[in-house]
Amino acid sequence: MLQRTLIPAILLWCSFSACNSNSTEDRQPPDYIPPQCTQLLWVQVLHPSDTVGQLVCFERMDAEWHSKDTFRVSIGRNGLAAAEGSQQQLTLKSVKQEGDGCSPAGLFPLLFVFGYAPSIATQMEYRTMQEDDICVDDLFSADYNQHVSALASRNNSHEKMRRKDEQYKLGIWVGYNAEPVVPGNGSCIFLHIWKKENAPTSGCTAMAEEDMMTIL
Repeated sequence: MLQRTLIPAILLWCSFSACNSNSTEDRQPPDYIPPQCTQLLWVQVLHPSDTVGQLVCFERMDAEWHSKDTFRVSIGRNGLAAAEGSQQQLTLKSVKQEGDGCSPAGLFPLLFVFGYAPSIATQMEYRTMQEDDICVDDLFSADYNQHVSALASRNNSHEKMRRKDEQYKLGIWVGYNAEPVVPGNGSCIFLHIWKKENAPTSGCTAMAEEDMMTIL
């Protein structure tokens, strides 16, 4: 669904009315979504402390949003926290920080797809993760919240992108805390395959592998 020629984004949102409805047709993204954003993944939860919600895929055609698919997803083990400076700061009490176990609430671009396979069928940029690929979560490192090679980075803490399990077999890098990178505001936020159904994450959004494939 997500095409490189279009502008995909993800919106993490706490909305009781959205999640309480059985139909996706009457759910429209908020007005502040920029016009250049033509495809949107909208993650909705009932309450900020929830760890399970739904992801609705939208595409904008002729200035109107149309829902395409809906999936069940899990988010951070401590629910949602507002991204600093986001619209969600108006409604959420907590602000996203490194290591808080929360998924950042706000609107973020989707930067690239990553995984273990040499190549996959997607129109987004794809990066194959090797043994030395890492995401740095050391807030004192110059490489904080960056995809780099462990061989070229100086840091005291990082996340290996080529894991021994299947969670990063396929994922999407979320452009959270990216431009500019603010040390301590949180790092390494992805969409990826869940460890098991409905299992909460450290701050990412996780889903079934077949749902990830549908998005791509």
